[in-house]
Amino acid sequence: MRKSFFRKNLLIFLIPTLIPLLILGSLSIIITQHYIKDQINKNNINLLRQTQQNVELIFNELDSLNVNLSTNHEIVVKLKKILSAPGSYISYEDYDSLNIIIDLLSAPANAIRYIHSIYVYFNNDQSRFISSINKLSNLSSDFDISWYNSFVMQDKSTVMWTEIRNVKQYQFEANPAKILSIYRRLYSSGKEESDGVVILNVYVNYIEDLLNKLETYPDQSIFVLDEKNRLIFRNKNYNSLYSVNVNSITGSPENFFKMEAFNKSYTISKINSNHYDWKYISIVPESVLYHIPSNLIILSLLLGILSFVLGLLLTYYLTKRNYQYIQNIRSIIDSAKSGNPLPVLPSTIRDEYGYIIHNILTTFIEHSYLQVQLSERKYMIQALELKALQTQINPHFVFNTLDTINWKTIGLTGGPNEITRMIESLSDILKYSLDNSLGTVSLKEEIEATKSYVNIQQARYMDKFNVLWEYDEYSDRIMQFRVIKLMMQPLIENSIYHGIKEKEGSSRIKIKIEITGTFLVIGIIDSGLGIKPEKLAEIREKLKSNGEYPEHIGLFNTNKRLKFSFGEQSGITIRSKYRLGTAVYAHIPLQQHFTA
Repeated sequence: MRKSFFRKNLLIFLIPTLIPLLILGSLSIIITQHYIKDQINKNNINLLRQTQQNVELIFNELDSLNVNLSTNHEIVVKLKKILSAPGSYISYEDYDSLNIIIDLLSAPANAIRYIHSIYVYFNNDQSRFISSINKLSNLSSDFDISWYNSFVMQDKSTVMWTEIRNVKQYQFEANPAKILSIYRRLYSSGKEESDGVVILNVYVNYIEDLLNKLETYPDQSIFVLDEKNRLIFRNKNYNSLYSVNVNSITGSPENFFKMEAFNKSYTISKINSNHYDWKYISIVPESVLYHIPSNLIILSLLLGILSFVLGLLLTYYLTKRNYQYIQNIRSIIDSAKSGNPLPVLPSTIRDEYGYIIHNILTTFIEHSYLQVQLSERKYMIQALELKALQTQINPHFVFNTLDTINWKTIGLTGGPNEITRMIESLSDILKYSLDNSLGTVSLKEEIEATKSYVNIQQARYMDKFNVLWEYDEYSDRIMQFRVIKLMMQPLIENSIYHGIKEKEGSSRIKIKIEITGTFLVIGIIDSGLGIKPEKLAEIREKLKSNGEYPEHIGLFNTNKRLKFSFGEQSGITIRSKYRLGTAVYAHIPLQQHFTA
């Protein structure tokens, strides 16, 4: 038995532990092939898009300059006039215009750190151009004129192009600045051929610093190629060996693929800029991407071995302990069967076995006492049944006595009168309440009993109030609905005792019965004293709590009976205006009714 316990517990503990680890190890390979691949692609594409947005933000300035120079014809005309002016003479008016144009160019160059300079050139015989650095410059004297050769040699059908240049602003500079020059042709109004160019010179180092700040994988290279697949920008991880495979990378129709190079595997991601025909490329060694799943497999194996050893030890301990508990339970059962003394109850319950032993002992010890209690309860039930029969006889005696008094009164007075009518109404109510049918009655029966109660109260209070009934008494559908017995009587009693009795003068009670939506609604509306707001709030709160309250007992009792008979959707709502009156509504869901 002990060995069987051990094998069973070993399976119970080890299978739930080892199977998830085996599944985890297997899934790590699948995740590597599918999920991680997709995630790498998404991350790299997002990273390249971020790079594209940061880099191409630069070109907003070029576009802005192009728009200003292309649409503002007055500036273009003045600029051409200044550039073409013979000799070195410039009029005072032209000089002011030149300063405005130069301020327009210098504003972005001075405000934005990555802009080195901005040049504007229109064809002119004086070889002049505008520079954000030297203002009005000449090709024959300026240190940076290599851009002009690129402009002249470039195919005239090319509207925009780029090139990397090394530029010195001054002769005394030791090291030239590495800049990216972005050219955009200018077109004068009415001309199809370009007659000028605007050049935006950008610091390459600034853009590459932005690339180096991106959150990348270890050894991940990010670089940008221009329209001719020339390297423009790169991050610090860029390897010059990648340039050997540039054509293979850019020529691939896929945006995410693997490539073998230099005896290593690489994951390539790329996106193209539709606006500038640039390529944004990411290269990551696969050894960097997939080292985590490899470590996960090794870790899963180690955890599997550790789990097996721990499960083995835990199984041995629990088997030994549980086997001892079972032996104790068997000993108690055998002692009870043979009539031997039972062991002492354990002082503390530490686990489920202690709980079982404690309850077994308690059950056997109290068995005899329970048999005695059972006999006593049977005797009490018989006594209660006799008492219930007795209480049932007493109301019948009262009913019969009232009937006798009624006939005696008719005999003495010579015919029916107000007293006999009150006795008949009271007799009808008593007979209605003593009916042993189920808890629900037809609405017609409830209305007739309620009218008997109203007749008694009107006779008692003389002209204190009148009653108006508002319902369709010829509607079989309404009259045959089932409601709880004596439902309206306590609500009318509340109106009389709490609203009309204390008010001076005559009042009115309207009893309105109708179908509203999916509910049968019975309203008791009086023009009595009404309820103060704070008292009304208290009554509404008590109606929600379903407690027992000495005041308005009929209201709360009827509310509970409705919910018990027809569900939580049914119940009583109350509205009141102090010194104007009170309206109490009983709502019964139509689907809960039982037709007669």
